[in-house]
Amino acid sequence: MRTPGALGAKSASTLMVDSPPDLVVEVEIIRSSLNKLAIDAAFGIPEVRRFDDEFLEFLHRQNDGRYLARDMNRSFPVLGTADVAEFLDQAESMDKTA
Repeated sequence: MRTPGALGAKSASTLMVDSPPDLVVEVEIIRSSLNKLAIDAAFGIPEVRRFDDEFLEFLHRQNDGRYLARDMNRSFPVLGTADVAEFLDQAESMDKTA
């Protein structure tokens, strides 16, 4: 992480002054018509991880502001989407047996 703890508990107004977070994690439970990636791009957030209970993706911001899906993530390069999906599957099966 480039800026660990730099943001802390700050208001939205300070986000326009401070550097953006390194990462946004989005867990989608209900589909929204809001284009969250456009908001993330406007803030200059370099990586977005999205999970919708079926699909996980790591999105990397490009110089032109678009996000492209990648198998690996920037913050933890040894941990790919397949690894995280496997952990999520294991956690779900553990919940069912507990």
